[in-house]
Amino acid sequence: MKAVFFGTPEIAEACLRRLVDTGTQVLCVVTAPDKPKGRGYKLEPSAVKKAALELGLPVYQPATLRTEEARETLASFGADVFITAAYGKIFPPEVLSIPPMGCVNVHASLLPMLRGASPINRAIINGDTLGGVTIMYMNEGMDTGDIILIKTAVIPYDMDFGAYYEMVTKLGCDALEDYVNLLNPEVKATYGEPDNRGKLKTTSIPLTKDSEGKYTIDQSTVDKAIEAGASLETGAGITITAFAKAKSYRTVKI
Repeated sequence: MKAVFFGTPEIAEACLRRLVDTGTQVLCVVTAPDKPKGRGYKLEPSAVKKAALELGLPVYQPATLRTEEARETLASFGADVFITAAYGKIFPPEVLSIPPMGCVNVHASLLPMLRGASPINRAIINGDTLGGVTIMYMNEGMDTGDIILIKTAVIPYDMDFGAYYEMVTKLGCDALEDYVNLLNPEVKATYGEPDNRGKLKTTSIPLTKDSEGKYTIDQSTVDKAIEAGASLETGAGITITAFAKAKSYRTVKI
């Protein structure tokens, strides 16, 4: 199978490495443009770009997929399938229609419950007890394509964002490998055909920003929010502000 892989952060890096390990021919890796970072605003490549260069894979970094140049470049690879994991950019219809085997996404939650951005954060903030990963076909909707397979795992009450991120990363890699194995007709027969649960109506996840709003909450929700990378603020009642970019976490009792 020939694939073009799309991804940006660490979870996508792990998926890329697993995809290469399956023997899939990765023709190109598409990732976000380098971004300025640190005091000197030095351009920093994404985790996926670093891995691709290490693996000797060509890298393509368009600012958007909505241009004719991007569409023509992606079509020129002649891939069977486009595989994405936390890429961070919208696929227009002109790109979705390029690969004959479709565009497949590694989504870091159990669809259709948590659509959109920041599903890992939301699972912790919500206090979900069951988490997992969905492998799905992409369409023009927000995570509404047919579901190919899912992998689930129990989320312990005291699990924080960092631990759950690691769990979901491994689940995503395992699920992606299962998808590749599904191309074997004998394996596919044990899974059946994709279903349309992704089309069911449910609440989408808003993008978690650095200053997302305050919530009046009880103690257990405070604990979960902090585990997901929250800061506490004083004021009338108990309020929190959630942060998606926090890298270290600890539980604070009020």
